[in-house]
Amino acid sequence: MQQQQDQLKIAFLHPDLGIGGAEQLVVNLALALQKNHYVKIYTPHHDPNHSFPETNGQIPVEVRGNIIPAHFFGYCTAMCAYIRMILATLYIIFFSGRWDVIIIDQVSVCLPLLWLFRRKTIFYCHFPDKLLCVERKSFIKKIYRFFLDSFEEISMLFANLVLVNSQFTREIVKQAFPLYNKYGRQPEVLYPAIEFSKFEMAPELNRLDSRLESNNYFLSLNRYERKKNIALAIHAFAAFRQQLNSDENIESVRLVIAGGFEQRVEENAQHFEELNQIAQRQNVAEYVSFKKNISDSERTQLMSNALAVLYTPEREHFGIVPVEAMYNQVPVIACNSGGPKESIQNGVTGYLCESKTNEWQQREKQRNGRKRERTSYSIVWIRIISNANGQLCKDGYQNRKIKIIMNIKGYFGIILLSYNISKCVIFENQIQLTENDFIFKIKHLFFLKTLNNHHRLARSLNQTSKYAFRLYFLRGCDNRQLTQSQQREFLNYARIDPYGHSFMIYNSNELKNKVNSWKQTLPWITPYYAIKSNPIEPLIQDIINGPFGTFDCASKGEIQMVMKYGVPASKLVYSNPVKEEKDIYYAKNKGVQITSADSIDELIKIQKIAPEMKILWRLSIVEENPEQMATLFSGKFGDDVPNLDAAHKRFKQIQQMGIQLHGIHFHCGSAVQGSSSFGKAIDLAQECMRIGRLYGHKMELLDVGGGFPTGNIHENAINALKKTQNDPLGYQVIAEPGRHFSANTCSLLFRIMTKRIKHGRLCYHVNESLYHSFNCILMDGISFENQNDQFYGVLNSDESQNSQISEQSNVSIFGMTCDGADIIAKNMVVPNDLQVGDWLCMQGMGSYTVGPKSTFNGMKSTAKIYQWSGQIEEQNQVSPQIAISQIC
Repeated sequence: MQQQQDQLKIAFLHPDLGIGGAEQLVVNLALALQKNHYVKIYTPHHDPNHSFPETNGQIPVEVRGNIIPAHFFGYCTAMCAYIRMILATLYIIFFSGRWDVIIIDQVSVCLPLLWLFRRKTIFYCHFPDKLLCVERKSFIKKIYRFFLDSFEEISMLFANLVLVNSQFTREIVKQAFPLYNKYGRQPEVLYPAIEFSKFEMAPELNRLDSRLESNNYFLSLNRYERKKNIALAIHAFAAFRQQLNSDENIESVRLVIAGGFEQRVEENAQHFEELNQIAQRQNVAEYVSFKKNISDSERTQLMSNALAVLYTPEREHFGIVPVEAMYNQVPVIACNSGGPKESIQNGVTGYLCESKTNEWQQREKQRNGRKRERTSYSIVWIRIISNANGQLCKDGYQNRKIKIIMNIKGYFGIILLSYNISKCVIFENQIQLTENDFIFKIKHLFFLKTLNNHHRLARSLNQTSKYAFRLYFLRGCDNRQLTQSQQREFLNYARIDPYGHSFMIYNSNELKNKVNSWKQTLPWITPYYAIKSNPIEPLIQDIINGPFGTFDCASKGEIQMVMKYGVPASKLVYSNPVKEEKDIYYAKNKGVQITSADSIDELIKIQKIAPEMKILWRLSIVEENPEQMATLFSGKFGDDVPNLDAAHKRFKQIQQMGIQLHGIHFHCGSAVQGSSSFGKAIDLAQECMRIGRLYGHKMELLDVGGGFPTGNIHENAINALKKTQNDPLGYQVIAEPGRHFSANTCSLLFRIMTKRIKHGRLCYHVNESLYHSFNCILMDGISFENQNDQFYGVLNSDESQNSQISEQSNVSIFGMTCDGADIIAKNMVVPNDLQVGDWLCMQGMGSYTVGPKSTFNGMKSTAKIYQWSGQIEEQNQVSPQIAISQIC
């Protein structure tokens, strides 16, 4: 399926998921990739109390390889890290399923192992580890490091792609690893980025420190490690205070030192005490505040209100702190070496200094002088800041696209970083960071038939800044509406490729809410999600990560689909009562335990191929109202058991064949849920469970099937199901909800291709069809005809709300294929001023849309699935037609 081709499984492998620059980069990349792909982080160490909050639920994290300690009595830390990473790698290879790309950073030792098993890998080198270890005085330590350093260099040769964080680091890698420089791939520079939303949020904080209320302080942000050279900030601050000792305002100036601190790391505790002692010796202890493990909101407030940020590490590999400071329009004073030379424009966005106390205190004095001007002469201050602080907004509101093309030995991908500029931070006058979240996407294009025929492939981005369109919002099958801020979020997705295919926006919160509601309403019934209703990867992953993680599979393909994500066979039900022999063989070999049958011939087939499988006998359910028969499965599936005598005969016949049944299965349509027939189906199933046991059948499982509606489960159905809760027979109850979980999880965005008048009626052709995402009309009986309350809002592409709602009328909506029957609606009430290029957003399109779509006429749709986690509020004043709410 198209969406499965576009969405990748991407694993991150990181040695210690704590709080630091490397960890922040991994988290930011994982968050960005998670929008369109399934992402998981594997690590030997993750402490939820000392890590970025995104790793405590938002991003899946799995700890592996931690059976080996991080060190032996303070020694062999690097060797232990190597072993722990190898163990985590072995788990990924043998037990976590197949991954499209594995991104490793810091420790390269696992690359040869992944190469051996033909895994596609990206290695992100923050800095050569051999250069970070400077203590090599003893002979044993030199021998120990010789082998580790050699293996670090050799193992990097096995990566499909090596990324570094700066031009500085790339040159260091070339110098440090001559063997890799000669035989390996040229490292590509991928600058770390920042998550802008963290800096745009309104800080909900109490005062951090009463002494900082005047915002008259310098800020140092680093982990408590000696290599960060934090002592330089204290020495420079002390010298600065000494020179300005006679100034009346000097008493209010403070230095704040904040950063990551981990008690289990001995160096952190030692250096924290060393810095306190330095402050005491320099007589500035009362003016220096030390803070450990500050939150994102504290970090934002401290940085945005500081006089300047002091960034003291020498030859820093890149340095994300200066980027964050410049984004907050706060000047930076940094060492004139390493990554800051690429991110800071000296004298414009900050100052680059040699690591000498006198030069640093001069820069601090200069910044404090500007602070005094701000207090005394506000107009002068504004002019000075506008001129001296670096044209931070000079080139605002531009668009720039940066592409890094990756050719990975047969695997082609693209990393796209898209920045909308409103605040400028300059990387060698080329890369600018913005206030909006970056878009980072690895797109899987194709595998070549021969690895020798490599080509670099890049998909050009459409220029969106000059293209104007409108986005209209329709309720579709959902009785709620998006808020204006949420509408603007959806508009951003349409801006990505305004000339492109239709696409879906998946909302994980909708699924989570439905699953939680099920858990509260029917806690004794385990729901096995019916994949056929919507098989998109993010939804499948949310089911896996939820409280149940169980699936109803109807085919070999669906079994393969979920098992590739690591779902065990014990979590699956192979519910299709009619199966091919080869598919039964496949399910048996994969360890699937539960299946269904509704005929003697099917029983014989299963008994012959997989006698160990547990078979549920599927019953046919009869609806007394003939009008409801169209919604039933009983016309095609299920054994006709008109009375209990027939049940006795059937179960006796099966017992005489030497086959033992393990339970009963039935499946009703959604319209039956509120009728008396559902209760009768429960009664019949319970009687069959009792009768089956009389003939030696185990009857330990009752599968009540699916057919649960989009909205709340009908009270009649709940009351009928309660009969199974405390049945004296004692058995497990499962169900197969599909649309009940998936229906409102997706919104479909599609575009007007052309319009015309035909037979006196306005007609719109859209880039969707009955054979694509509107397959729900054919599959599920959905109707959009004559719905007067569909439309509820419109946004222009510049995010402005239309001043008045245009007139609405009945129009016809035609699909994009050449089939004359491809009519989405003959009479849909929508605004009559839609133009070619405008977009429509149809909500409640999660059920039987992307699942059954085809490529009729060779046409594709919904090529992308974007993930969104907004909460749609109930709109009590408006509701769709009863027919839609019941059916879909």
